Amino acid sequence: IWTGTVGASAGWNLVEIWTGVAEAPTEWKLTETWSATIESPVEWQLIEEWMGTISTPAMWNLVETWTGAPSAPVQWQLIETWTGTIETPVVGEWQLIETWTGIIEVPAEWQLMETWAGTIQAPAEWRLIEAWTGVAEAPTEWKLIETWSGAIEAPTKWQLIEEWMGTISAPSVWDLIESWTGAVEAPVTWQLTETWTGAIEAEVAQWNLIETWTGAI
Repeated sequence: IWTGTVGASAGWNLVEIWTGVAEAPTEWKLTETWSATIESPVEWQLIEEWMGTISTPAMWNLVETWTGAPSAPVQWQLIETWTGTIETPVVGEWQLIETWTGIIEVPAEWQLMETWAGTIQAPAEWRLIEAWTGVAEAPTEWKLIETWSGAIEAPTKWQLIEEWMGTISAPSVWDLIESWTGAVEAPVTWQLTETWTGAIEAEVAQWNLIETWTGAI
């Protein structure tokens, strides 16, 4: 039951298979059961496969069961496959969806889980999801787990997952574990085994978490 106002016509074409033009602002009230106010014609773009722009915040409240107030127009972009930009770092915005109890300090913190293509600029963002109890010192630490295609710029990131307690002292130490039959000549030799598509920029302990390594390479 629509109680707000549609500011433009023809917004509900795809879902409703409407081939004409919506000439009145309240035509889609019953079908969409939206109890808030749509202030621009493309609020329902993701549900309706509309390719326009969301220009006001808090538009997806009912659909996403969000009880707060988004402070930017594209807060729900990750869930809704929105390709825009989160313009403000808001504390705790993804709490309900991700059950995150901490503080989100930058807009793109959930990028890996949500297929966000931005950049993680703050440390320790994935602690709850990945059970990481330390501090993430580089923006791409969870690259392999989260299918991140960037670069690992700091060592000892992959410790917890693989729980490796020894020490890697040479590039070919992972031969037996990874059933590698060749020679490791560079820090990115384990790309195929680990499905790593980026570049390891530091030679120390890059594979810690995947291999459960808690020591140093």
